[in-house]
Amino acid sequence: MRPALARHCSFVTDDTLAFDTFQNHLAAFFSGACHHDVKDMFMNTLSRCRWWQFVFGHFLVFSALMVSLSAQALTPTVTSISPAVGPTAGGQLVAINGSGFTGATSITIGGAVCARTSSSPPDDGFLFCTTGARAAGAVSVQVTTPNGTNVANTLYTYDGATPSPSAPTITAISPTTGPTTGGQPVTINGTGFTGAIGVTIGGVTCTSFTVISDSVISCTTGAHAAGVAHVEVTTPAGTNATNMLYTYSAEVSDIQAIPTLSEWGMIALMVLISFIVLRCRSQF
Repeated sequence: MRPALARHCSFVTDDTLAFDTFQNHLAAFFSGACHHDVKDMFMNTLSRCRWWQFVFGHFLVFSALMVSLSAQALTPTVTSISPAVGPTAGGQLVAINGSGFTGATSITIGGAVCARTSSSPPDDGFLFCTTGARAAGAVSVQVTTPNGTNVANTLYTYDGATPSPSAPTITAISPTTGPTTGGQPVTINGTGFTGAIGVTIGGVTCTSFTVISDSVISCTTGAHAAGVAHVEVTTPAGTNATNMLYTYSAEVSDIQAIPTLSEWGMIALMVLISFIVLRCRSQF
């Protein structure tokens, strides 16, 4: 063996190769320190190492690596928050993105608790929460789970000049009348709908709702007794003022069960065609 190679890749002559010596040889193999006769060196190393030392040693290394990778994968990470700036008074609904959020037990922004909203989706990498009050400045967004807490960051900024979000307002709903049985799709117009966490009509929760924009929400009514009803949208900033914009009507249900003019026309046309077909068949 060449002197330079022997210096970097020397072998022990004992029948048993110590595991740490084997690691040194393996490191030399992967680092490129052995530029000649690498194959012979590596195979000679393996032949001098008892098989159980080789297998057991690599099992330990592999197990430690897997445990380390699993721990890293389970620990939460926070990559972004939107919006990234909010008022010092708090009350700002924010969306936090990252990974490992399943089972989150605590969310803080700058040390102030960020209250998780009931509408926050059961997503491992996404959640909603409402900021608490804090002094102005760049702060860390932290999510804690049973597996730990993400590393510190400066993703969010409390800004004293940012106005606190205002409660939503409702100006109209269309249509304004629907059946007591519910199931009526409606469109609600107003302001401040972003981050809405609840929509009710007459105190009955809409079976589903979608925030189309800050000024438009679509939802489907639930069942309710006949009468005038209050349309209500709730966000982290509050709830709109009382109104009487929608009416549940029992008559609407009955009217909807009656065929429309176009339906009557189709029925009459089918009867006429059947009559003509029967008349034609009787003549043959």
